[in-house]
Amino acid sequence: MPATLFFAAFLLSQNSTPVQTPATAPAFQTPMTVAEQMRLAITPKLDGVIEDEEWDPLVSAEGLKGYFQWEPGKLHVAGVVPNGRDLLLSLDLRSDGWLVGGDNIEVRIGMRDGQPRISARRVDATQVNGPRWIDLPGIGMASAVAAKSDGTNTTFEASLNDAGLGYFPTDDRGRMSVRLDTVAADAPPTEPFVPRVLTPVQLSFTRSAALPNGLRWNAEGTGETVMPGDNIRIRLTFNGTDKLGLQRLAMRSEGLVRAATSESAVPFPPFDNKGRAFVDYNTLVVKGADLGYRVLRASLTGSDGVTGVMEASYRVAPPLEVRLVREPIRSKPQAQKVKLTYYIKSFSPLRRQVGSVTVVPPTDFHLVTGADSNFFIDAAKGSLRRVFELDIPAGAKGVYPMLFRVQRNGQVTEYSAYINID
Repeated sequence: MPATLFFAAFLLSQNSTPVQTPATAPAFQTPMTVAEQMRLAITPKLDGVIEDEEWDPLVSAEGLKGYFQWEPGKLHVAGVVPNGRDLLLSLDLRSDGWLVGGDNIEVRIGMRDGQPRISARRVDATQVNGPRWIDLPGIGMASAVAAKSDGTNTTFEASLNDAGLGYFPTDDRGRMSVRLDTVAADAPPTEPFVPRVLTPVQLSFTRSAALPNGLRWNAEGTGETVMPGDNIRIRLTFNGTDKLGLQRLAMRSEGLVRAATSESAVPFPPFDNKGRAFVDYNTLVVKGADLGYRVLRASLTGSDGVTGVMEASYRVAPPLEVRLVREPIRSKPQAQKVKLTYYIKSFSPLRRQVGSVTVVPPTDFHLVTGADSNFFIDAAKGSLRRVFELDIPAGAKGVYPMLFRVQRNGQVTEYSAYINID
């Protein structure tokens, strides 16, 4: 079945099939069929409501409608399940087998004391005595989740942050295997030695379906950033010939920024003598648009009437952000001092960014140097490097939150990051 027809059938099942409670525990060895192996970078809005084109459908099965997407450094998962059940995400980060190595993570999302909660653990299969679970409380600490019930089903939406552990991919070269299941909220944890069959997926900034044979394309500006109130241009480059009979190209942004951006449709241009054709998607992103990774959707109609689809992710970004460089820190029985690096990154097209940053350490930690720093960024979308020295208490171990308080143009914005001490 062509990819577009399969995906359309999947979407129809999402809208028409009621969620039914499965009669048994997850059959972890039953293969999971996914709607699309290429997973786009898309940032959701966490409010317990699945909006149109907000989420990328992954699976529709008994008792579960599931969604999965990503952005650099984060994974996003959502599911609609019967009330009283949890959402269970299995991740094989190297896609080499569930009981191979120590890179396999289970994330459980459910209601606890009336609030949605996230817990995570890793199965370590490198031990001579057999696999064992290792809790990952940092993922629950650093991640965000929302839930809403309609009286019959509960919708969970979660953005997973690995809290500086370095598990989640930071670029579109990431390939992993995933699985979504649902379990009763009071079901005990499974044993670590139980095998699971996961499905490989590819994290990407682009994907396409139902394009004519002989046509190649790419998007220049994929992963590019734009601030609300500014313009972005994404160039679509096509390689082919006029014999393909391409007629028309319609372009728009999907989901949460569709109303905040432009739509356009143009006749498909002729190919040049090198077999190339170019079409630009130019749009203003209005002020107040939702921040995060968004998707350009281009629909290409040929002479046969069949419509092919191309998608490319781009980012609606804030003026500035702070990025803490992940550094391995070993726990010591005595107090220790470590130097850590962070970057102040500008996404503004303006050449001048002036402000200050205050670093707030975790409780019982102290800053030796670098607590306050002024900055002056003199290049459009430039960045600056800063270093601070942190006094770590004796025996400190685990994941700890850092806070970066940025003052700019009379406004204060706070950014969170995490250090991991093992």
